[in-house]
Amino acid sequence: MSRQAQEMTGEWPVPKSPEALGFCLAEAARELTGRPIAVVVRDSVMNAATIVATSTGADRRLVGMRIAPGSAIGRACVGGVRTHGSTAIELFGERRRDRRQRADEGVVFPICGEANSVGALVILGPPEVLDDPVLDLLVSMASEAGSLIGEAVARRQIEAHGAIDPVTGQPNQRALEQVLYDHVWLKCSLVHVELDGLDLVGAGMIDAALRHVVTVLRSTLRDYDIPARIEGGGFALFLSDAPLPSALTVTNRVRSAFVESPFEFDEGHVLTCSLGVASMPDPFSAVDDLLPQAEIAAYEARISGPNQVAVARAR
Repeated sequence: MSRQAQEMTGEWPVPKSPEALGFCLAEAARELTGRPIAVVVRDSVMNAATIVATSTGADRRLVGMRIAPGSAIGRACVGGVRTHGSTAIELFGERRRDRRQRADEGVVFPICGEANSVGALVILGPPEVLDDPVLDLLVSMASEAGSLIGEAVARRQIEAHGAIDPVTGQPNQRALEQVLYDHVWLKCSLVHVELDGLDLVGAGMIDAALRHVVTVLRSTLRDYDIPARIEGGGFALFLSDAPLPSALTVTNRVRSAFVESPFEFDEGHVLTCSLGVASMPDPFSAVDDLLPQAEIAAYEARISGPNQVAVARAR
């Protein structure tokens, strides 16, 4: 940390919770800028970004707010680049219900850990008031805090290991159900990936087959999509901020990747998949409908042949 940043913040505390570290960073940034601050932490397993702390002078009701992936804060969390939002929708991804017409503006700095982005530092207010020396110090502070916040998030993920599938390292059905329960955006889709022929794969190769599937999924999904292993050996892909047209684009990319990167077993037999897509708000209005309807659509896709996509329709 630079000498000037140390003078403003002191030494960072021993890593505790992401919330405690976020509050320390928020207060340090407030002292430096004189502006209200919010700190966002991103869970890399669940691909969810949430405001975990605010500074003195900031609206405390921001704490706990989920951040939409396509917002300015969401882009900073995933892409690791500085962004700016001039309205609540641009900044957070949705209008704050209690603020209505009041504008929310802010400059967003990514908080990076050892290997990737772990969150964002949000300086609320217009960017013109921040001069270059202050901007440089904010970058330094976010960088120093990043490794500590990353460690705290990693520890929390280990503690929540019961929500992680031990074979694939991906969220399990319990975690997926929690994501659906916490869902706050209207536009979303869920894709059921039925693995055709998995029951024919030898017992010694099943784990390798599942890990291959995860590799294919991760190579084609967006950074903030969630692939979860669900009961029965298949996968469910939660696509936030993705109505049906966007979901079909992602799903067809997954289908093509399975064709281009086949998992071969038993003298040339290839593992294929059937994909079913269910979306909100059209045609479904309840998030609880997505998983069962996507499963029905995947069954219909299977009837059509290997590596096919079917869309769930309201019945």
